[in-house]
Amino acid sequence: MMNFRNKVVVVTGAGFPNGIGAGIARCFARENARVIITDLKGAPLDQTADGNDERK
Repeated sequence: MMNFRNKVVVVTGAGFPNGIGAGIARCFARENARVIITDLKGAPLDQTADGNDERK
């Protein structure tokens, strides 16, 4: 994948920690992007942002 250093990525639908949006956000974060995550549900975003999901 590409290096996204100094890039900002907005990922929508990242509220479910084991979902596609959260997975995409993790991929961009591994590529050094600054990731903004959003979803209609607020509480699960904390888990996604912290990386606390069951797939670890």
